[in-house]
Amino acid sequence: MNTTEESATQLLARIIPRKPLEILEDKLFPHPVGPKDVIELFGAPAAGKTHVLISLIVQSILPNEYKSICFGGKSCHVVLVDTMHHFDILQLEKRLMNKVSRAAQDQGANFSDEDLGKIVKESLHRLIVIKCYDSSQLSMTFVRLKEILLRDANISAIMMDGLLAYYWQDRITSGFISMEAYRDKMLTLLLKFVGDFQVTIFYTRLPFPNEDEAMLPDFSILRCRAKLSVESVDGNGTLIAVCTSYPEMDHQSSFLICKNVI
Repeated sequence: MNTTEESATQLLARIIPRKPLEILEDKLFPHPVGPKDVIELFGAPAAGKTHVLISLIVQSILPNEYKSICFGGKSCHVVLVDTMHHFDILQLEKRLMNKVSRAAQDQGANFSDEDLGKIVKESLHRLIVIKCYDSSQLSMTFVRLKEILLRDANISAIMMDGLLAYYWQDRITSGFISMEAYRDKMLTLLLKFVGDFQVTIFYTRLPFPNEDEAMLPDFSILRCRAKLSVESVDGNGTLIAVCTSYPEMDHQSSFLICKNVI
């Protein structure tokens, strides 16, 4: 066994508790989400996976309250690894503004534009976005994540939009490998660098060909899997999505996904 060397500061960064994401989006998950949980969101193209990730980010980075107004946020820092490039920072800003404005209105609060801008700006400051454009950049990002987590003890979640984005690129360069095996390989690589930290991992992917809904990775690391499917789309582009969570396979919820809210 190889020896490793780390400073006391690095050791503390790995083992100290971080702000928990418990009860995060109870519509989606049948059980509380906690540190070291790995959450898989999968579904067909345009099923709303990125929308759901943005909703999770909003709830994570918003404060719980401000001037006695409750927003229900977690005040957590989040790292988003974007390989699909569907993430829109302007959409996130709108979602934050809408959620804050609705909360203030529902609670009858007198909320100024200055207060609104301050909350949105402070919330966005809690988000780190890393964009990757090929497989080598993604591999280097996994290495960088460890350094980022060591520097910032406030990060509670890593969210990755498109774990299998470079499957075909890697298949050409490295030879045949099934999508299931590639998913397991990428998760193993990611956890090699961040598995010791008290963070929650979320990732999205497209369905495997002829996927069995009960199919799990070869190693038992997934806390929960959520399958997203689009039930219908109205004329305004609003999706009525159905989310089924596994491994229980008995938790199902329906919700609307439109441009600025979920």
